[in-house]
Amino acid sequence: MNKKGFEISQLMSIILITVAIVGLFVIVGGATGIFSTASASDMCKESLMLMDGSRDVNGWSWIGQHDLAKPIGSPNCPVEIVQIQHPQKNENEDAIKREIAEAFRRCFSKTGEGGLDPFNAKVWDKENYCILCSKITFDEKTQEDYPIIEGTYEFLKTGTMLLYDKTYWEYLTPADLKIQVAGPPREDFDRTENGIDTEKTYYVIWHYIKGSASIPFMGGEAGTAIQLRLLPLKDDSGWDIPRLDCKPDTTFQ
Repeated sequence: MNKKGFEISQLMSIILITVAIVGLFVIVGGATGIFSTASASDMCKESLMLMDGSRDVNGWSWIGQHDLAKPIGSPNCPVEIVQIQHPQKNENEDAIKREIAEAFRRCFSKTGEGGLDPFNAKVWDKENYCILCSKITFDEKTQEDYPIIEGTYEFLKTGTMLLYDKTYWEYLTPADLKIQVAGPPREDFDRTENGIDTEKTYYVIWHYIKGSASIPFMGGEAGTAIQLRLLPLKDDSGWDIPRLDCKPDTTFQ
């Protein structure tokens, strides 16, 4: 091999090594993002499980209800930042609706799928508690081409979950639990011209109603219940932490 051929061979080797290293960083970076999301979800669920379990130690449920009982833990649920991108060429508006539906699914999953009652202990003496699950924005191209997203509520009702043979609605409204679970209200998805205004910032919110409170969406009866909401904030400054004491119908737009 002459000198020129050797130099070309060396150059090709350097290029291939560089491409391999870049590819590895992309793969590792993507995996890190996935694991980071999963880790935050597990962290949230574990903190709520600890709170739920602290009110019932070895069957002595009155321990958590004692006037002097201290709370064991508090929600540790980082807000997930979601920016919805413009659909690909082979996609349509349903791709945006699915992203919103997936944010609801992740919120319901990391808060225990309706199976946890973290604020049951007497020390939590408010009637309403909220956890901000995710902050949703839309990129500029989506805002331009899809200023209003219609039919997201219907998508939750009929859209089939990825990898599961059930609709998002079926997943978000389980029955036969110790806590009543209500599906997201239609009005959350029809606030602007019967749709979602993509210029606004929205939060997926886990709303907990204390057992002694009257529950409007359950016919006014008293009892512990949860409901997921999709709400734009009047002012999102200082809101990137769980807001425990809340009244969604008056606090939000």
